Amino acid sequence: MNNKAIFLDRDGVLNKDLGYVYKIEDLIILDGVKIAIEKLRNMWYLLIVITNQSGIWRWLYSLEECDNFHKQLQNNLWLEFDDIYICPHTEIDRCKCRKPWIQNILFAQKKYKIDLDNSYFIWDKISDIQCWKNAWCKTVFLWEEDPVNENPTYTVKSLYDFANIINSINIWI
Repeated sequence: MNNKAIFLDRDGVLNKDLGYVYKIEDLIILDGVKIAIEKLRNMWYLLIVITNQSGIWRWLYSLEECDNFHKQLQNNLWLEFDDIYICPHTEIDRCKCRKPWIQNILFAQKKYKIDLDNSYFIWDKISDIQCWKNAWCKTVFLWEEDPVNENPTYTVKSLYDFANIINSINIWI
């Protein structure tokens, strides 16, 4: 296992979280995301999206509409993610691929031979805390204040800020 990865939550990390976002016209890329993604890619990180999309299971939108949203997201960023893993289920389904469980991270780890100790999970909701605790990788919390007693590896305001931190660390390695 020698590849390193950035596991990215989607809504609130890459695009504005408007609640059940699936319409292309509702796709709003957050400030600095494109530059951040380019920097991370240039540092040889695999870029893997891990996202809960329970709107599919709730019949609010289809898997095809979700896939089209992901295609447009990638087009707008001028890149393809190495992979996108979604869980379409709701909390009550207790699906192991739904965050906070880590089945999708483990699928990616096996497929891409990822070293989780040198990888990061980037999230923006307190509900994802258990996911990164279970995943054994470093964690980045996008928040304006530190989550109480959780001690992520980094707490930053944006993906752009994180990319700058990692870039400055890699210069010294």
